[in-house]
Amino acid sequence: MAERVTDTLYKSEEEWMSTEVSSEVAAYFGEMIPEKDGMIQRLRVDKLLSDAQRSWLLPENLSQ
Repeated sequence: MAERVTDTLYKSEEEWMSTEVSSEVAAYFGEMIPEKDGMIQRLRVDKLLSDAQRSWLLPENLSQ
């Protein structure tokens, strides 16, 4: 879920380019796609929160 989303779009897996950057601190940053108005970066939602944070914030998801 995101706040203030103005547009959504579909891009095939082949369109995403590796960023060649890895970070333990920001593991949620994924690949990028160049667009006419700038770059779009994929965020890895599954890497935004640790398991402990997810269970504390979203206890209803524990069974999944």
